[in-house]
Amino acid sequence: MCTETGSKAKLLYILKILMTETDEDHIITMEDIIKRLGDMGIRAERKSVYRDLKLLFDFGYDISLFEENHKGYYLRSREFETVELKLLTDAVASARFISSKKTDLLLKKIKCLTSRHQAKLLDRSVYYDPLIKSSNEEVFLILK
Repeated sequence: MCTETGSKAKLLYILKILMTETDEDHIITMEDIIKRLGDMGIRAERKSVYRDLKLLFDFGYDISLFEENHKGYYLRSREFETVELKLLTDAVASARFISSKKTDLLLKKIKCLTSRHQAKLLDRSVYYDPLIKSSNEEVFLILK
């Protein structure tokens, strides 16, 4: 990755790491953030990552900082709580008018709204019988 592009995108990659890898049970250290950025081809120093985390915090992302928990960093709150995502996954899975293909796609998208660790909890009991699902793939066109 080009270092100019990498340095400009570093803030976005840090946000992505926080969104996909962290929650209250999965705190990430500064060293891990720097390592993950390095794995993406982005060189980062501790001070610049700290500034980026502070910028995200000041911008309104609810990030638990090291000074607060003495362990590391994690995204404290998200647009949807896990229990709300469980409700959405259950609703999509049980909706007969949504085809099996669309159900799988929607469930995958819902899982992207939380950390990969919390997304595993959404698989808990999401089972649907493809035989009772609609075969009409155009139902979303009708809903527009």
